[in-house]
Amino acid sequence: MGQKAVGIRTEMVTGDNPIAAARGLPLERAQALIAAHTVGRTFGVFGEPRINVLSLNMALQSWQAATPQQTR
Repeated sequence: MGQKAVGIRTEMVTGDNPIAAARGLPLERAQALIAAHTVGRTFGVFGEPRINVLSLNMALQSWQAATPQQTR
């Protein structure tokens, strides 16, 4: 997944993923989306990597709209 998501609950990235469970998508897809919407440290130094929740939710909505119900 490229960048390690520090400061994020570990189950968001590995194991039981509440996003995958709530949205009904495969665990691998949820992990890929979380990794794609994880933002690094500010100026490369300050803070911890974090998830851009707004862009993640928009991507999840787009995925659900484009995916037929029976293939989820």
